[in-house]
Amino acid sequence: MKLNIGENLRKLRREKDLTQEQLAEILGVTFQSVSRWETGATYPDIELLPVMAELFGVSMERLLGVEKERLRQAPQECYDQLNALVDDEEILSLLKKLHREYPLDEIILWKLCYHTKDLEEQRRLTEKLLEISTTEYYRESVIGLLINAEDEGRLQSFLDKYTASFNLSRELRLEERYHYRKEWDKFEEQKQQNLHTGIFQLLLPRLVKNYPKELNVKNSLQASKTRLALVDILSGTEGYGNPVSGDKIPDLWFGERIQSGMRLSCQLAESGQMEQSLLALEDLTELYEKFWNLPDGTRLTYRCPALDRFEGILSSSMLCGPEAGPRFNVAHSARIIRSAETSPSFYHVFWSHYDILPLDPENGWVWFENIRKEERYKKCLNKMRSFIIEKETHS
Repeated sequence: MKLNIGENLRKLRREKDLTQEQLAEILGVTFQSVSRWETGATYPDIELLPVMAELFGVSMERLLGVEKERLRQAPQECYDQLNALVDDEEILSLLKKLHREYPLDEIILWKLCYHTKDLEEQRRLTEKLLEISTTEYYRESVIGLLINAEDEGRLQSFLDKYTASFNLSRELRLEERYHYRKEWDKFEEQKQQNLHTGIFQLLLPRLVKNYPKELNVKNSLQASKTRLALVDILSGTEGYGNPVSGDKIPDLWFGERIQSGMRLSCQLAESGQMEQSLLALEDLTELYEKFWNLPDGTRLTYRCPALDRFEGILSSSMLCGPEAGPRFNVAHSARIIRSAETSPSFYHVFWSHYDILPLDPENGWVWFENIRKEERYKKCLNKMRSFIIEKETHS
């Protein structure tokens, strides 16, 4: 899509009876920049667009000479181009080109925030995305990205502008509000949402000590056991004697059991407990097989009274592109869990090829080395591999 901003800018400037030099002075740029804009050689920086629109008293769409919807969203072929690239420099170059053509496309802007290597540009792009985007995921992810990259001296002002203290989070304040107002149905739903968030974002990831200084097999093994024990307690499956699967029935804890079970098995192997490691891997494999054999439409829950408002519907899919891993021309099997109609909003995707990467003989986790030659290990790996579906999607 070609923008008509140069032609429009020249017309609006003349209607305002301004010279290129005068407009340049108002905008704080050189008159050569204005000249290049009007000839279409370059485009103005995105933060100048609302300033110019206000100066000329026109909409952004009129200034840019495109329809609003086309301005905001690139066509699918643009995303397909991006998904086909592997080289970081090529991705960045294409993102910059697409951003000039579709300056208000949230996805392009969000991806550019992640790929740019210039901190000043990242600040500018982040501020712009936060200004135009109403998508919570995009907003939260770029805020986190800039917090990680920002200079220490500028960090606090950014935190003050875009974040709140833990106790002043929106979710905790809503829970308190509903309790105070005795709106018990809303209170229960918000409470469960907060518990769910707390378990998966605050509690489970923090059961292992900081690394790399504190990382050792003893601490890691204890953390994995603790995580699985907590899941058993919450789901009411403690006491069955299975190291990973609880009672061997797949539920919404599947992802946590697979991740923690992989860690448990490799940590047991590294600590010399070979038989226990293989037993954990076999239990994990059985749970994996049962999950991938569930029919579409299966309803899953956490089997936990404190999370009884969460219910998911299982379906199958094929994924390709970056989500499908490094082989962009190959589609892989996926299982998707979407919220049931009466449940709080959540969405989980499990990729068959990602689940077993830790077991891969060439690129897998080092702590599995002690059992890789065992026939029981190879049997587990082959069983899980049987659920990977690959097919060529591009020439």
